[in-house]
Amino acid sequence: LVMVLGLFVLYTGVGFVVIPWVITTKVPPKLSERLHRPVSIKDARFNPFLFTLQMERFDMQEPDGSPLLGFDELFIDFEPVASLVNRAYAFGHIRLRLPYGLAVVRPDGSLNFQDLVQTLASPESQAEPPSSEQTEPKGLPLVMIEQFAIQQGMVEFRDHARPTPFVAHLVPINLTLEHFSTQKGQTNSYALSAERSSGEKISWEGTVTLEPFQSEGSLVFEDYQLRRLWDYVQDQFRFQIPHGLFTMEGHYRLS
Repeated sequence: LVMVLGLFVLYTGVGFVVIPWVITTKVPPKLSERLHRPVSIKDARFNPFLFTLQMERFDMQEPDGSPLLGFDELFIDFEPVASLVNRAYAFGHIRLRLPYGLAVVRPDGSLNFQDLVQTLASPESQAEPPSSEQTEPKGLPLVMIEQFAIQQGMVEFRDHARPTPFVAHLVPINLTLEHFSTQKGQTNSYALSAERSSGEKISWEGTVTLEPFQSEGSLVFEDYQLRRLWDYVQDQFRFQIPHGLFTMEGHYRLS
């Protein structure tokens, strides 16, 4: 009984105290070293009985201190019983609240996160030579998510490679995925909405299957101000578009 109680106390302490401490104090320095950018996590909470993880105020900055990407809250609800039953990584809910990102095209045409993508796409583990026994490519790991949501996201885009610098904001961005699964042949429904400014909207909804990849849905651009679109290409023409609205609706099918 003493051993059981001791293990219970140890498990509780590791879950409620040690794991959040590792996330907030040990993970950011490792990420900063790996990604060559300052990374910080303000707070983290883990419930070892409900298997829920909550992270707050994740921020990644450029080497000069300017913001690059982050989020206000990430909530993950892992379901171990469903994972064992379905032989998959099963999640009840994954919620990302107030994520933000800054995309910048530098004067030379390069992107501010170009080296970051290359770093993530070429992990150190890939430096090892592939085994001769692995002849067939591995498929996607089986993941099941009851609901995935992005709430109140924001993206800022800056293009300094054009003669006239261009700046645009896409806010808020809301994305919802229901009953998402990477299982072969599984059809997943999604819905995304975003606004660029007052009255300008993007609506995107449909279905997607990852293995094999295929997607079908509709995409709507509603009441876009032609003047704002014109600002991006104004240096290529000798006329101006001072007024007007643009609306487009289409259906697509990819496979």
